[in-house]
Amino acid sequence: MLIKKNIIKNKYIIFSWTWLFFISTLTVNKYAPEWLNADILINSVMSLQKVTLYYWGQNRLVNVMPFIFSGITEPSINLFATILFTSLCFYFLLYYFSRITVEMLYGRKNDLVSLKVFILVSASYLFIFKPFAIFEISIGHIEYSLPVLLLTFASLSLLRPQNSRFNLPLLLFGAAMIFTATGLNPSTLIPAVFIAALSIAYKKKIGANEIFLIGASLLSFLIWDFESKKFGSMPYNEFKFEILISSLEKVFDGLLKVINLPLLLILAAAASIFNIINLMYFKDKFIYDQKLLLICSSALILFTASWFLVFSGSRWVEMSLFVWRYFIYAIFALFFLLSIYITYFISKLDNKISWALTGLIMVITCIFLIAPVSKFNQYKVFQTADALTASGDHLYAGNYWVVWPSVLRDMMQGYSSYGLTFRGDANRVMARNYVMMKIKANGHVIVFCLNDTVENCISQVNSIVGPLNTLNVIYIKEGVDRIVFSDFDKSAPTHSEVNK
Repeated sequence: MLIKKNIIKNKYIIFSWTWLFFISTLTVNKYAPEWLNADILINSVMSLQKVTLYYWGQNRLVNVMPFIFSGITEPSINLFATILFTSLCFYFLLYYFSRITVEMLYGRKNDLVSLKVFILVSASYLFIFKPFAIFEISIGHIEYSLPVLLLTFASLSLLRPQNSRFNLPLLLFGAAMIFTATGLNPSTLIPAVFIAALSIAYKKKIGANEIFLIGASLLSFLIWDFESKKFGSMPYNEFKFEILISSLEKVFDGLLKVINLPLLLILAAAASIFNIINLMYFKDKFIYDQKLLLICSSALILFTASWFLVFSGSRWVEMSLFVWRYFIYAIFALFFLLSIYITYFISKLDNKISWALTGLIMVITCIFLIAPVSKFNQYKVFQTADALTASGDHLYAGNYWVVWPSVLRDMMQGYSSYGLTFRGDANRVMARNYVMMKIKANGHVIVFCLNDTVENCISQVNSIVGPLNTLNVIYIKEGVDRIVFSDFDKSAPTHSEVNK
């Protein structure tokens, strides 16, 4: 009886979590077959072969996800778990945005309204962005959604009025969340400071927990920055403000290409009309705290503008050709703002009308997302690998974007396989042991060179597991050469002999 009462009491939370899992799964099924690439699936390779502190080849993204799934040794299950986990983290973030905004505007938790807001916000996301952007934001980059989610957990636990007293377990929990989030993405320091500043502005005093949030974030940043220097020195924290104007143009140009602009303009026009009608005919008595709403909305707009200004002058963003995904944190802020607006909108509607609208949007969203279930061998990235080589106990060098899919494809077929290309040096010990074992057993080892020159492939192999003796080069077909190596000796052929 007690269980039944709890289920009835929490039915809207259960419904929210069901929608969260459902929409996350549908998003993966629709967009991963087309857009999955080496940068994402290498998380599974790391998880299955060697989990290092940082993402292979970098010194700024801590390998939390490969560590979490390192216990899943079946490659296909491991890959599905990693991409679904990323999607779940993103939609869970939108879910928390809905709960926070409802509590902020109503002054209390309201699971029913939170459910409606969550459905409408998640649907808006899918309709506003084009397919590639949906994949990038919700599946392609765990280093954005998970850090913000962890920061949200930490901020809510630290800054709620009822948690203002000293509570050591709470502080340790918050510090752990912040430390992990900063390791996943050092830029998390910026929203952490903004959140603390927002709390200070609202309370009109500097509280101990706000100081703790800023201090823990800054200390985490400094610790990770110090640690990262042991693994390389990339210009992540360099800024060139002289390129700001031209950079902003390139960034916004990139964003316009991934946004469904006509639909966005329609939604903006509808929102404007609603606001005009509301100002003329309605009063905002339902809003629990106008001051909090104003401060929060202003802070979100300021944060978004500041992020675009600062990161458009980033040396790292410049090196990455001003790709729009480095502004996903600003996009998250805008979706929090959208959550506020949708909560505001829902509050003005009759309960039956709001349910009818939500139900209609749910149906449209499901129809929009429904796609045939694809097996991994139907994914575009693995079909590209199949077009080059058949599965086997193989070693691959050459083009990064086809080497790692080939490695994981072989592993999913039950074979041992290693990549000897960009990022492969992070696993050089295991790869070299495998190469030496093959040479000892057969007198030679074969490496497939994919979509690259023979010279580059030989250089990659020697830099990761060499030096080795190149015995023979056999042209297989366009984009595939088979290079035979033995252990190094003085009789190795010259570069010209290899070309012959």
